[in-house]
Parts: sequence; C-alpha cells; structure tokens
Amino acid sequence: MAEPQVTGKGAQTRAKLLKAAAAELVESEGQLEVAAVARRAGTSIGLTYRYFQNKGALAAAVVEDFFDRQDNAVLMAEIEADDWRARERRRIELMVAFHYAEPMARVALGGLAREPEVAAVMVDRQARQAAIVAAMLARGQDLGKVDTELDPSIAGPMILGAIREALRVGLAAGDALGAGDLTNQILHLVDSATRVRS
Repeated sequence: MAEPQVTGKGAQTRAKLLKAAAAELVESEGQLEVAAVARRAGTSIGLTYRYFQNKGALAAAVVEDFFDRQDNAVLMAEIEADDWRARERRRIELMVAFHYAEPMARVALGGLAREPEVAAVMVDRQARQAAIVAAMLARGQDLGKVDTELDPSIAGPMILGAIREALRVGLAAGDALGAGDLTNQILHLVDSATRVRS
C-alpha cells in the first residue's frame, strides 16, 4: 500500500519522523522500533502509523530518502570536466565523499535490507543506478573512452556493485581507511576495467 500524500503541516510531521527514524537507525546500527522513533520525534505511536503503515514502511522511506540525496549529490550532479573520463572520475570522488559524510551510509550498505519493504527499495534503486552507470559507459564508448568489448548492461551493474562493496568495506574500517585512499583504489579498479585497450 502506498503511503498517503501529505502537504503543509503533515509534510513537516512526516519529515520529522523520517529524521527521527534515520537517527534511530544510525544509533542502533540498523535496528528500528516505532515506539523509539515516536519518542525521538516527540509524537505518538499512533501518529507515526498514520504516516507509515508499519516499521518496514518507515525504514523503507528512510532508505528512499538516503538514495534520493545520494543520486542528487552524485549521479545527477553537474560536473565541469575536460572530458568523459575526468568527469566520471570526479563522480566517483563525489560518491565516496557523500558516503563518508553521511551517517546513514553505513546502515544503508549494511544489513538493513532484512525488512521486505527495505529490500524492495534497495533492489529498485540499485537497478535504476545500474542503468544510469550503463548509460554513462555507453556514452564513454561513443566517445572512444571505454573499451567497446564491454557490454554496458553487464559492466554497469558490475562496476556499481564493486563500488558499493568497496564503500561498505571502507566505512566498516573506520579511520583505518580514509576517503582519499578508498577513492584511489576505486578509481584504479574502474580505470583498469574500462580503459580502451591499445
């Protein structure tokens, strides 16, 4: 069932509940209880259920919000660069920076997908992102910057999956693996995988 459309004060309440749920997920490392979210938001449990039909729907909405912010900051970013490869290298730098600065990143890349509603959101958003990466690779092939032996529809999800796993490992490592070091490792991998062979 779709969540109800809200405007005005209702939208503010919904946003407050999402913020409280995100904070609860981060603090509890992926665990979510509606009562705890209501307390944190200063609302009642009943009011929370007016906006989100169950705990899974609330967690899914938090994850949707995370992906919206990630896509706006990274995949949809307008990047000034001299050529295709420089632009996409910058996009990877933005991806790592976003995840290292975002408290929800470690939770979203961890075991949060246990809830069916969250798993459905993850599958949908990752498929959308993979399609965008595939289109970027196809554009790189058109420009002679990406190996034409690669099938973008296969390489896109592969590269995105590798970046996602690298981010998960980097975030789990804490201070032991800085954003700069992780970015360099990802850039080296992507360059090696996609560069035109002479």
